[in-house]
Amino acid sequence: DQDGKIHKIVSKEYSIYFPNSGWSEQRPEDWFAQTMDGIKELIADCDRTQVKGISFGGQMHGLVILDENDHIIRPAILWNDGRTGKETDYLNEVIGKDKLSKYTANIAFAGFTAPKILWMRENEPENFAKIQKIMLPKDYLASCNKWWMDEILKTTAYQEEQENITKLGENSVFYLPYLMGERSPHNDPKARATFTGMTMDTTREDMTLAVLEGVAFGLRDSLEIARKLGIPIQRSKICGGGAKSPLWRKIIANVMNLSLDIIESEEGPGYGAAMLAAVGCGIFKTVENAANKLVKVMDTVEPDPELVNKYEERYQQFKQIYPALKDIFQQI
Repeated sequence: DQDGKIHKIVSKEYSIYFPNSGWSEQRPEDWFAQTMDGIKELIADCDRTQVKGISFGGQMHGLVILDENDHIIRPAILWNDGRTGKETDYLNEVIGKDKLSKYTANIAFAGFTAPKILWMRENEPENFAKIQKIMLPKDYLASCNKWWMDEILKTTAYQEEQENITKLGENSVFYLPYLMGERSPHNDPKARATFTGMTMDTTREDMTLAVLEGVAFGLRDSLEIARKLGIPIQRSKICGGGAKSPLWRKIIANVMNLSLDIIESEEGPGYGAAMLAAVGCGIFKTVENAANKLVKVMDTVEPDPELVNKYEERYQQFKQIYPALKDIFQQI
C-alpha cells in the first residue's frame, strides 16, 4: 500500500529443463499460466476496488522467440545457460570487444541474448528461419510493446549492426517494454477480467501497467532491487533472506568496502516493481519520493579496513585463475 506495507504474497513454481549438460530452459507458457493463476489467488480475498496499479519485472537475457503467428518456436534459453561458449568467443574476438562496447556498453558473455541467437543460427537453422519476434521473458508476458530497437536508442546503427551480426531478417523485431510507469495502450478491461478474474469496474483506466526494463533507463531484476533500495554509490543496501545472517552482512560490507544498510523489507524486485506502480498511479510524484517514504533502514554494518585489505588481496589472485584455466575448461 502507500505506506509500503505488503498485504499478501503469492509464489508459484514451474519446471526448469536441462536437455544437456550446462543447458537451462523453461517454457514461456508456464510463466504465463502461473502468473495468471498467481494474480487470481493474490486478489481472491481483497477489495479489488482498491487495486490501483500493476507492475512487474523479470529475468534478463532469457531468449524467447515467436514466429509470424506469435507462436512460441522453442523453449526459452535462460540467462544461466552455458551452451554459447563458441558464439561468445566469436563476438568478443571476431566482431570485437571494442565494437560491442561501442554499441552496447558491454562485451559478450555466455548468458547474454545475442550469443544465443548465433547458437540457434548454427545449431537450429529451421527454428532460426521462423523467427519473427525476439523478446525477453518479461516482455513475453507484457507483449504489447512494438518498438524497434533503434527507436529506443535513437539510432539505426545499432539495429544494422545486430542484423549484420546475427543475420536476422529485416522483418524480425526486438520487442521492448514501455518505459517506467508508462501506461499500456492495451489497457483492455475485458481482457484483464478474463485472465485475472478482476471485475470490469475495477480494471478501469487508472489501472497502470508499469512495465519495467526500458532499454534506455529502465529496469531488470537486479536493477529492480537497486530501484527498490535507492542505492547511492558510496553506500549499499541489502534485502532478502541473506540479510538475516550477521556473518553474510559483514562479508558483503568487507568485500564491497561499503557501509551496508539493512532495510526492513525482505522483498527485492517485487517491492521495487510495486514502487514503480505507485509512481505510475500518481501516489508518489517520483521514484525518489517513493524510496524516501517506503525504504526503511533498520541496521547498518560498517566495513573492517583490515578485512577489506585481505579480501582485496585474495580477489586480485582470484582474477588470475580463469584466464589461466580457460583452455583447460574447453578440454574438460
